[in-house]
Parts: sequence; structure tokens; C-alpha cells
Amino acid sequence: MPPTAADGKKKKKRGDPHDGTKPRCSQAVYVAKIHKAQHGTSMTISQAAVSEIDRVIEHIIENIAESSKEVLKYTKGETLNDKILQSAVETTLSGDLKRRAIRRAKESVAAFKAASVKPAPVAA
Repeated sequence: MPPTAADGKKKKKRGDPHDGTKPRCSQAVYVAKIHKAQHGTSMTISQAAVSEIDRVIEHIIENIAESSKEVLKYTKGETLNDKILQSAVETTLSGDLKRRAIRRAKESVAAFKAASVKPAPVAA
């Protein structure tokens, strides 16, 4: 079979998108929306500040993930659930931040369970 033009070209290898220069999951849009909701247009936030907040959020998420892994090892469990995550958050965060995170997580779990309930079939 004769070589084609595509055969002679090598594929470029992509660099790791998570090489530490950018957060894995950016929360910048949400940070900006929350800031605007709190302060309106009277106060602005720089892109550098949003990037730093993004890095802090990613650091917290990574610490909670690592703590969850440790809790799973300790309990010899295999499934990540809300109780494991609560234990991880309690070891990672402290004070008001911990209380608010746990309260919001419980609210989210309750809302998810409520939304997941299948409606009863309607008898005709």
C-alpha cells in the first residue's frame, strides 16, 4: 500500500493540562458571580485575585480528597459516601468554614435525594 500524507506526519504529544499552572477545575466564573452578588458594581475583583482564590479552592478540594482516601483506608471501605466525606471535611477544615461546609453538603444531599425520588405512577 502506498504511503499517504497522514502516514508521514507524527502526532504532536499534548502536554499535561494539569501541570500545575492552571487549576484542574476552575471556579473563577462562580467566584466572580458571588463577588458581584455580594458587592455589586461598587467593588471589583482582579483576575489575579480570582486566580488565587481558584488555587485555594483547588487546594482545599485536593486535601479533602486525600483525607477521604485516608478515611477509606482506616475504615477499610471501598465506597465514598457522605459520611466519609463529612469525616474528611472535619479533619481538613476548622471553625465556621467546617460548619458551613458540612451544613451545605447535608442540604445538597437532601436536595439530591428529593430530586431523585421517582414519582408514583398515576393510576388511570
